Amino acid sequence: MEVLGQAVRKGQMVLLMPHLDKHDPELYPQPDRLDVKRVFKPDLTFGYGPRYCIGAALAKRQLYLTLTELFARFPDLELAEEPERNTTVHNTIALTRLMVKTNKHTEGSARP
Repeated sequence: MEVLGQAVRKGQMVLLMPHLDKHDPELYPQPDRLDVKRVFKPDLTFGYGPRYCIGAALAKRQLYLTLTELFARFPDLELAEEPERNTTVHNTIALTRLMVKTNKHTEGSARP
């Protein structure tokens, strides 16, 4: 059979990689050129394989430090409601809403 102009044999694996549309020259001019002002809609994730984000290690470290500081400042932090997941993004867990309670109260105030 043929899929998107490519011959596919019986038993051959076909891997769907929807994030590669960001590499499509019909959607983004010069996709191989680094353009820090290029706007992606929706945002890109870290990816994997040869397209793995070169800034992923920095982003993960920033997230680790941010969460460490957040929990140091608000040790009683808890979810205020169930997070809302963006189900249109594949190969990753993406949230559209994440509400938390700090449970921080001041002297003399009633704690909820």
